[in-house]
Amino acid sequence: AVSHTCMVSIVEDGSLRYDAESPDESALVETAAQLGWKFTSRQGNSATVTNGEKVINYEVLATNAFNSDRKRMSVLVKVNKNGSEEYCLLVKGADNVMKERATCGTDLATLDQTLSSFATEGLRTLLVGKKKLEAKVAEDWLKTFNEAQRTLTDRDGALAKVAEALEKDVEILGITAIEDKLQDHVPETIEKLRNAGIKVWVLTGDKLETARNIGFSSKVLVDKMSIVTLDREPPLAGQMTKAEAMFKNRRPEDKALMVTGAALEEILASDSVKRQFLDMAEDCSVVIACRVSPLQKAQMVRLVREGVTPCPVTLGIGDGANDVPMIQEAQVGVGIAGREGRQAVNNSDFAIGQFSYLQRLLLVHGRWNYRRASKFTIFTFWRNAVQVLCIFYYTLVSGFSGTSIFEDWVRLSFNFLCSLPVMATGCMDQDITAKTALSNPRQYIWGREGLDLNATKMVGALASALVHSLIIAGVCWTAYPSFVATNAGDYYTFGTMTYCCLVLDMNYRVFFLNYTHNKYTLGALALSCLGLACFLIVYPMIKPITFAFVSNMYMTTYHFAKVAPFWICLVAIPIISLNVDLSISKIGRLFSSEERELVILKSKESPGSQYQRLPEELQSRPLVSPSSDSMEEEQEKKEDGLVAGLEVTDFSQQSSASVPIDMSHWATQGCAAGMAIVLVLLGLYIRHICHATAEIRLRYFPNVEGYNVENPPLHDDGSTGQHIVTLTPTVTLRAPILVQYHMGPYYQNANTYLKSEVPQELRGLGFNEGLRDTLCSESSRESRQGDATNEIYPCGMKVISFFNDTYSINETSIDETGIAWEADLDRFANPEDYERRGGTLWLHDMFPAISKQDGVDDEHFAVWMRPSAGTSVTKRWGWINKDIEAGTQLTVTIHDNYPMNGIEDGHKELVLTNLNAFGASDIGLAQALIHGGALALLLSVTATLLGNSSGAGFWRRRPFTTSGSSGSRRDDVVAGRNGI
Repeated sequence: AVSHTCMVSIVEDGSLRYDAESPDESALVETAAQLGWKFTSRQGNSATVTNGEKVINYEVLATNAFNSDRKRMSVLVKVNKNGSEEYCLLVKGADNVMKERATCGTDLATLDQTLSSFATEGLRTLLVGKKKLEAKVAEDWLKTFNEAQRTLTDRDGALAKVAEALEKDVEILGITAIEDKLQDHVPETIEKLRNAGIKVWVLTGDKLETARNIGFSSKVLVDKMSIVTLDREPPLAGQMTKAEAMFKNRRPEDKALMVTGAALEEILASDSVKRQFLDMAEDCSVVIACRVSPLQKAQMVRLVREGVTPCPVTLGIGDGANDVPMIQEAQVGVGIAGREGRQAVNNSDFAIGQFSYLQRLLLVHGRWNYRRASKFTIFTFWRNAVQVLCIFYYTLVSGFSGTSIFEDWVRLSFNFLCSLPVMATGCMDQDITAKTALSNPRQYIWGREGLDLNATKMVGALASALVHSLIIAGVCWTAYPSFVATNAGDYYTFGTMTYCCLVLDMNYRVFFLNYTHNKYTLGALALSCLGLACFLIVYPMIKPITFAFVSNMYMTTYHFAKVAPFWICLVAIPIISLNVDLSISKIGRLFSSEERELVILKSKESPGSQYQRLPEELQSRPLVSPSSDSMEEEQEKKEDGLVAGLEVTDFSQQSSASVPIDMSHWATQGCAAGMAIVLVLLGLYIRHICHATAEIRLRYFPNVEGYNVENPPLHDDGSTGQHIVTLTPTVTLRAPILVQYHMGPYYQNANTYLKSEVPQELRGLGFNEGLRDTLCSESSRESRQGDATNEIYPCGMKVISFFNDTYSINETSIDETGIAWEADLDRFANPEDYERRGGTLWLHDMFPAISKQDGVDDEHFAVWMRPSAGTSVTKRWGWINKDIEAGTQLTVTIHDNYPMNGIEDGHKELVLTNLNAFGASDIGLAQALIHGGALALLLSVTATLLGNSSGAGFWRRRPFTTSGSSGSRRDDVVAGRNGI
């Protein structure tokens, strides 16, 4: 009733309420009150106790606090008895330290027998005692105690030393025994953790017998186990040798090891003994350490982390202050909010209300979140690999100049747009329901064995990235001639179109990877697609914004979005990818027993059991002590998604209505195969249309091939030649007929070539002259003729390399208008001092084909300034607005002014062609659809046949169980005694 630190208060009904540091201390004070010694008040140093009608005031002179090293507490009190003052030391503590300080006449045999009897029943014991002191001894000791309290260095050590001097020759008064009742569902929780392959070590301060009985009652220990106990006596080396012999030829699940704190001190003091102990403990299913201090608990966790290979993931769980070192030492700390105080909770990573909640924390949320985090990590690596590979492929067609296929500002949006969907996956995806996860603890193997995030998975992700990047690059590049024919084949337009296909493939992949979809995952996918659309509307199509960044991007979205090949590519790439991914997934499942088990479990889930809400008992009763809030306030909280201070919305409880997606289902595979067939049919149709499209190609450099030529081919330098070619078409071309020129190889997409222009100069605006020096090389901004130096306006490699061959047909006229983008003609303008500025070489001075009146507004110049995305250049020259019948003789005059002799394998062609909805006569898009669809269909059929034959049979031969696992990697739960 006196030796404690409890505070007392009076509640509304007049009863006393004790607030103690621990439930044990509160239980002892309450029991003393029930037995007649009622602690009623504490005022300053005065503690009042009533015994019937008798009131006794104790003056507490000093308190020697409990700590993990001392394992005891004591108070020095002064009480007035029969008119005289009496000094008395009241002590309580653990049996091992109290017996060492007992008087010589103490009957230790009877004491040990009683302690063992209580421990066998699973009770927690303390010894209580007192020591009467003479006034002078007490006063002298108080002086020493006060001096220790004033010490500025090592005060705790000084106080402990002073207490040690007084706490001797204590008269043992008796034993207290407290039942530390297990929380609900502790045995079931322990059993499920063991079945999940998690090793459970119990670290407790209780006696050996108490720890053993608690172990059996909590199912940490079972009857079939062979249990070995290590203590300081007899010699430890002999005990360990005997234990190894006893464990020989026994299965790990049938081995249990118990070790006392005294033995642990000796074990941790020697590296060799430590290694021997750890080897033995690793081979046991259960390890229980009893009578250990908080420091020893932390040392045991560190021993596992540093000594076990591969390093396991350790989880420390407890509810008291003595569990804090263990919780902090473990990789994962879990605190139980209970009557032991909030120290464990405040120092933990996770807080739970009961030990049984560890089931959901580990087997449900831990498993879900491991798989989600792994999926997020691998997808992030995968998506960047796909992007980088697409950029790498482009170096092969850009002269290895380092040009990225995606314009820089477009590329910067990639991570943002592609992060939103996978973030929703990382928060909401659930491969199996909570009910299934709890009833099949073996499924915890995904995280325990690291099956979702390892080197094999990373290699697989890289291989998948290679496949997807080849699909994207292959489809887009085979369709490139169609984009050229539809005037969307420039670097900026084609690159942005390819970027759209890339982002859509990323979003498809997230959809494919999800096991379930709800409004959050689908909303994130929609938001990503909507964000891409908004970005492509705002950046390239709002003139002030586009001109502030890259003016060449102006209106690119409009020009690729209006042509059919773009939409065909946008649909074809995910369809091909879906069939490939389904095939790889199904074939990979043949080699993974865990994947097959998961499929079986999912097939057994009822449609209505996909998600579990917060348990009903938690919705109906508070999890913490009721507050003073009124019923109306509680109802308002519940309506706002709060129950007992916890958020219980669908989002927080992961119970949103969701649709499970089974990619292995025959209907999904059949649908994917059907879409592949549609691609093949569409490709055949496009090929038919393209074959029916008439085209004439006239190669006039280095030699005119296949036609009659009236004059010598070329001058020696490959330029300033003139050809008069007579040709007779064998096909009929219907108006309008597109006239194009083609030359190559020519890398307009080279990095330095692309950037060699001053956008403000092309728009006729003023600018910092330093830009010309930065963006244009000296040869592309100045022309030296003798001693005279003229400034080239506008400057740049694209300008001085303008293609200036001209064409005419005697029998018909060529309309040279309507070939350039209106957006380019709108942004190009001559400067205000056009033709008045001296010392300037204008476009018409360099290229007579450009009229003086037009300058940079010339349509041929605007077409040329939009750089080609490929290794050759195909540009529009004009239109023929009347039909050319088959057999009609045409006389074509070619003024060959553009030098090509310095280019290896260089060639130039004049092209007359009709257009169709899919481009011109090139069948690249059709071939991509036919071959891609056929490959996808072949993979789908092959995977289905393999799955239905060898796969199904293999499942029958390899049934799975949920009886636990002993993999190479373990998770260890190190639990404090009070936590259990």
